[in-house]
Amino acid sequence: MLKKIFWISLGFFTLSLIFLGVYEFAFKHNAFDPVADPEKKAAATKKEAVSEEEIARTLAFENFLSEPIAFPGAETNHLFYYSPRDKQLKRMSYDRKESGILIRELPGEVKRLLWSPLFTGALVLLEENGKALWYYIDFRNQSKTPLKPEMSRLAWNTLGDSIFYQFTDPTNGELSIDRSSFDGSNWKKITSLEKGDSFLAAIPQSSRISFWNRPDGFTESVLESISMVGEGRKEITRGKFGGDYLWSPDGHSVLVGGTSSKGSSTPTIGIVDDTGSDYQDLRIPTLINKIVWSRDNQTLYYAQPGAFPSGTVLPNDYYGKPIFTKDTFWKVNIKTGKRERLVPLNEMSQAFDATDLFLAPDETSLFFIDRESGKLFRISL
Repeated sequence: MLKKIFWISLGFFTLSLIFLGVYEFAFKHNAFDPVADPEKKAAATKKEAVSEEEIARTLAFENFLSEPIAFPGAETNHLFYYSPRDKQLKRMSYDRKESGILIRELPGEVKRLLWSPLFTGALVLLEENGKALWYYIDFRNQSKTPLKPEMSRLAWNTLGDSIFYQFTDPTNGELSIDRSSFDGSNWKKITSLEKGDSFLAAIPQSSRISFWNRPDGFTESVLESISMVGEGRKEITRGKFGGDYLWSPDGHSVLVGGTSSKGSSTPTIGIVDDTGSDYQDLRIPTLINKIVWSRDNQTLYYAQPGAFPSGTVLPNDYYGKPIFTKDTFWKVNIKTGKRERLVPLNEMSQAFDATDLFLAPDETSLFFIDRESGKLFRISL
């Protein structure tokens, strides 16, 4: 009898040990059990929080729209763009809750597009049957007005009530800068040009326009300006091979893009004031189309490409071959020299060749188009 009681007691004791072992393993060491070891629970909670933070930080690049786009324009409340997929001009609010189609049918394929400063219309270069022609498209009445075929390198004035452009005289081939109403009427010659293609841009906050020879890695650039009525033509700066330019929002400074030497693959960015004085090398190895000014007139946001292949001539080969870059993203204060990465290297999960950079109106986001995929991305600042 005693022997039987002994074996029964031993069985209960063994079961108790097994139960305690299961509890110790499955419950006491479970960091999410309310009676768990506080130190172990805190450590596990911290680890999970770090993991969630790492996941959030890898989402530095947001694919803002599912479809590829071209020619983005930033208005106070809306993003304007051309949809190559649908062949339409569209707009969308920044919260993506509102969208609309501005123009459904276009008489050709869009090659270039310049939104009017008030976004009531656009100048559009359309190609059809191998021939390209500029049109003024008015979103208010849906009209499409063809412009003269001799007009090229169009640009808006700062108010958006007239345009200026390079005009080629069909009788003798002479070039000039002319201005007219946006539909091409009421034209007037501003100044004559030398042979060769020129780029044009309005100088912000002024009634002057700037112009320079088409960027070429083997040719020195000359930047000039003149008033809209054809007075006060003057040279601002010269000497950069492959020269290209980008004015500050207040028109008091201009970025000078180019290369370190003739036929070089090393891009450079400098800055001068509106008279061409006080040149400063900003030590930013990038291209003008990879930079955007902040409205404070002293902060630049930019994409910086890696080294270009040996033998590359900039900017010719970047656009002509083309070459796709792998960019990193930065901002710099040109007054203090303070420079910082927008996206850490360990969060660069994919390669981007950024172009058409622009800021949201409140400057809380940087947008860019990946040149290879044509898709629009956003970086939260």
